[in-house]
Amino acid sequence: MENSDESELIAVLDEAYYSISCDYFIAAYFQYPRYKNKPEIDFLEPYFRLWKQGRRFVLNDNKLIFF
Repeated sequence: MENSDESELIAVLDEAYYSISCDYFIAAYFQYPRYKNKPEIDFLEPYFRLWKQGRRFVLNDNKLIFF
């Protein structure tokens, strides 16, 4: 991950975060606090909330499809 300090001990959790649901967005959400250059607003939180409710989605032909 380019936007983080790979020398930090927490970097060993990269694979573990991804393994939670094999979802890069969820992994990024859990790693958000360690990002060096990040927006003030956690833009991944809405995705995480949907994920917690069991929602998934795909982008298909410029459409967002929830299931």
